Amino acid sequence: MRALFTRRRMIGGTLSASAATTLAGSSSNATQGAEAANDPPGSPLARLRAAFGASLIGFARFDDGRLAGTVQRKLSELPSIVDFGAVGDDRTDNTDAIQRAIDIIATQGGGVLLVPAGIFRIRRALTLRSNVRLTGVGPAAVLHLVNTDRSSAIRADGVRDRRLHGISIHDLTITGDVDFANGKPSVVNGSGIAFVHADDCDVAGVRVIGFSDNGISCHNGSRNSITNCRVERTSQGISFTASDMNVTGNIALGNRISDTGQYNSLHLEGGFGGGTMRGEVSHTTLNGNTITGSWEAGINIELAPHTSCVGNTVRQSGLGRTMIAMGIKVYGGAYSTLCGNTVTGSTGNAIVIGANSGRCSVEGNTTAGNGGALLLTDSGAQVTNDVAIGVNNFAEGDIQVQGNVRIRNRTTGFSFVNRADPDPQVLDWYQEGRFAPRATGSHAVRDARFTRIGNVVHVAIHLTGSGNGASQQVAIEGLPAPAAMASHLCVAYRSGEHNSTTCATLDAGQTVLVLAPPARVEERINNTRQIKWEATITGSYLTEG
Repeated sequence: MRALFTRRRMIGGTLSASAATTLAGSSSNATQGAEAANDPPGSPLARLRAAFGASLIGFARFDDGRLAGTVQRKLSELPSIVDFGAVGDDRTDNTDAIQRAIDIIATQGGGVLLVPAGIFRIRRALTLRSNVRLTGVGPAAVLHLVNTDRSSAIRADGVRDRRLHGISIHDLTITGDVDFANGKPSVVNGSGIAFVHADDCDVAGVRVIGFSDNGISCHNGSRNSITNCRVERTSQGISFTASDMNVTGNIALGNRISDTGQYNSLHLEGGFGGGTMRGEVSHTTLNGNTITGSWEAGINIELAPHTSCVGNTVRQSGLGRTMIAMGIKVYGGAYSTLCGNTVTGSTGNAIVIGANSGRCSVEGNTTAGNGGALLLTDSGAQVTNDVAIGVNNFAEGDIQVQGNVRIRNRTTGFSFVNRADPDPQVLDWYQEGRFAPRATGSHAVRDARFTRIGNVVHVAIHLTGSGNGASQQVAIEGLPAPAAMASHLCVAYRSGEHNSTTCATLDAGQTVLVLAPPARVEERINNTRQIKWEATITGSYLTEG
């Protein structure tokens, strides 16, 4: 910063030596009083004598176009990037000047650095330090990144055992030069704002436009907030991620995200990086955000339990028609709440709750014009259990279920449909290994599934077996406990040409006992009289709740 301190030029002449001495405070009170009596009120000397200290010393700059002023006024101003040589003409490279300002403020323990109106070009990332607040004067304060090496515009890079904290970015615009075509960025310039191992930071009132990675990202950080920001034309909008550690308490509130050109608009992901990464992004608040035009999911909640997703509006998601073309996706989001959201125009389902998302609650949501309303599904042996469905307005109609899902439905008037099968297949516990059938002869459970909707369980089990006795006994365990002792199910047998129908009982031990009658067709296997049979167990019963 180049500055020059000068005396202010006097109006109406110069001061005498005695007057200057008096104004400097070196004469006695009597002398000051006598001289004051000789000065007419309102005269130049009287006005000057009323002022002391910094108000007598002028502050001038060598920079062209900068106004001089008093030190008293200057000390009341916020330090500005222009005080360190930055020029907002969108031609000058201001990277070093702004970085120098950030570093000086950081050495003083932190403070506010002002970005005035203008377009301040930078060619590499600005690195923020703890307790530094970068604040603009609104959208007219612009940082323009022109690099193409993925270094990003603003970074805050802490490490696991030396974390950053207390960083703020407020009221400015951050732009890059990226457009998207068919899910690909035109150039690679990184993120608009990227925090790593930084806690208790906030970004508010910031507009981020045109970046090949995230608009705003927080990786391995807790208690960070992103509020009232606008993010446009980025690969991914706003993200909170964690790799090998658990983070908590992050907030995205009242943001507007549009035209994400490659991935998701609002993204939570634990285990970021895959492989052995097992971190979680927990207790995140996503409230009142408006999302328009997502290439993949509008809101993606992945390995992010206890997420509050409330009052968000998602329009036109899944434009890339990928595998996660949906409005709101929850995978690994146990104990999360989806309440009061509006999802329209998604090419896939409006809401999908998938594997490891037990004890979620879905209530008060409105969907229309999507590829489907609510889909409850799983991934192999990873189960989605006890999803509570309240009163929602699903204009698309049916709720769809696939695989290992248990529903706690708190309302009426819904039908449940599996697109691959007209009968719902909600809990397929045999395929997951929860059934433990046993019998006196050899047997196999070819197919076993049951549906639980509310407190009613619908059973459909197909058994095959063989043995050398007069009858066969098979115990199938692991069903939900019945509300009444000895609940009855229907058993249809077939052995060769012999068919019969009888009842099986389901006792309080959650066991179905099947007694197969003797077969009329016998065949010798390994020189032993064997009976081949098959049975289908069907019916429904009430659970305990």
